Order: sequence, then structure tokens, then C-alpha cells
Amino acid sequence: MSLAPRPDQLPKPRPAAASAAKASSASTPERDRALARKPRLGFRRAEGIDALVRGFLSSDDVRKMKRFAAVRGALDRVLSDKEQPKVQAMHLAAGVLTLEVSDGVLLGELRNHRTHDLLSSLGEAGTTVTRIAWRLARK
Repeated sequence: MSLAPRPDQLPKPRPAAASAAKASSASTPERDRALARKPRLGFRRAEGIDALVRGFLSSDDVRKMKRFAAVRGALDRVLSDKEQPKVQAMHLAAGVLTLEVSDGVLLGELRNHRTHDLLSSLGEAGTTVTRIAWRLARK
């Protein structure tokens, strides 16, 4: 019994042109786009949590949240418990606070009788509000 492989079991040699074509097709634009479309399941790179927190705390969103927290606190001091859910602070820019009220009767009462109380409460809270724009909420 011979340990040498039979001729039909030997690997067939590849032509030189085929291996060169395969080597050149290793990176094609179509292949690269297909690989880029595949979802990546691992982390792309690690980033320190301190950089993320510092970036968030210095963002405009945090400043807006702080302004609206002061506005909400001032509104809660003036409005009753039944009125608070019906009044939403929508926009604050250039000293004008836009309040949206879901009840027409309450909108009339607030606009005609309690605007001065709201403005003084907003001033005491340290906001820059000098005028209130009212609007009725759409359903």
C-alpha cells in the first residue's frame, strides 16, 4: 500500500491569469459599498463618558431646559392645580413667551385678568420674559 496520493486527488494548479484577476477584485467600489451597507454590531470606538456629559451640559438643549424649568416653576406658582395641565409653554425667544391654552374660557381669563401676575412671577424666577403671546391649542 502506497502513501502517495493518486493523481485525481492532487490539487489542480490554477492558471496565473485567474489568480491575478481574483487579487485585483479584492477591493472594488461595489464590494466596498456592499460592505458599508452591512450593519455593524460592535462598537465603532470608545468615547469617554466625561466628554459626552461635558458636551451635553454645554449644549443649547440644556440651556433651553433650564429656561423652561424656570418658566414652568413660575407658571405653577400662579396657576391653580386644575389650570396647570391646560397651559403649556411652547416657545421662548427675544423676551416673548408663547403660552398655549387648551381651554378657551381659561385663555380669556388668563389674558385679561392674570397676565400681570404671570409676568411678575416670571420676572421673580429670573427669566427674560417681558411679554406673553397667547394662543388657543388645536385639538
